[in-house]
Amino acid sequence: MIIDIFNEIPWQAFQNLDFIKKLPLNEQKKKYDEYISELSLAKDYQLNYQVKGPYPLTASSGIACALGMDVIFCIDFTGSMGSEIDAIKTDITNIVNTIITESNNDYRLGLVIFDAYRSGQSVDYASSTTYINLPASQKIITPDAAAGPGSGSPGTLVFQALTALVEMSPNNQSPFDTVLQQLNTSSPSGIPLGGGAITDGPEPGDLAIEEIINNDFAGVFRNDVAKLIITISDNYPGGFKEDYDADVISRLQALVTTSVANDIQHLAMIDLSSTQTLNPNPMAPNTGYRILTDNTNGEFVNSMDPTSIITAIQNICVENA
Repeated sequence: MIIDIFNEIPWQAFQNLDFIKKLPLNEQKKKYDEYISELSLAKDYQLNYQVKGPYPLTASSGIACALGMDVIFCIDFTGSMGSEIDAIKTDITNIVNTIITESNNDYRLGLVIFDAYRSGQSVDYASSTTYINLPASQKIITPDAAAGPGSGSPGTLVFQALTALVEMSPNNQSPFDTVLQQLNTSSPSGIPLGGGAITDGPEPGDLAIEEIINNDFAGVFRNDVAKLIITISDNYPGGFKEDYDADVISRLQALVTTSVANDIQHLAMIDLSSTQTLNPNPMAPNTGYRILTDNTNGEFVNSMDPTSIITAIQNICVENA
């Protein structure tokens, strides 16, 4: 029926409506309860429309993107990622414009990169002025650990570099883009790709996500807005040992619990090569990054193409509607 939020129909008048009065009393009561519920939603919609612009009446999962968006890009920065990172740099305007549109221009962007090295190496971008000028709290170097049996080089001592290049701030498209364009460049302020501790070994994306969620590594998420972490990688999550093992799985499962409690959703853009034959199949449900996406009403895509990133963001926003 048509809802008029300014003129609530009382029970006796409702009973006398032509399409109600012929129904049994129990059906009349059921219809009236439905009417009151829809009226409440309509009033809530009107209030929020006036404050924030149009947004869906109910959210099937997550928080409606039109109420605002906090989005952190968490990018694999190892040596195999050069062409994919360059593609994102080229199309970042379209990606961010999608976020701007979906959020009604109420957005914040963060940027985190992760890579790994053999013990004794230095971080490949350690001399970058962009990296040097970051606060110490935005640069994490983990202790050396022995690589696990699934790493490709068991026993090799490795460490991980996690870097929050951009902390979230309001409507920060310009500073975000400035830093992003420095990725995979060799100027004094450029940030050349990291080494990759072990060829085709899993990468520490799970550690970066843990820092983002548990330690506000790229800033504190706001309440009552859509919160997305977009992970972009060409390998499995590998923890401290460059190995997709029980520790990594436990870490991801714990992150699901925290994500759900805080309305954080995960998008994973993962494109694995044919040489990466770890079991189980990374495309299987609740495997690898799908542990995060499958359990937070997120999106897992077997592609890092910028168009796929845009589509995934749009799909999440439709699902949240």
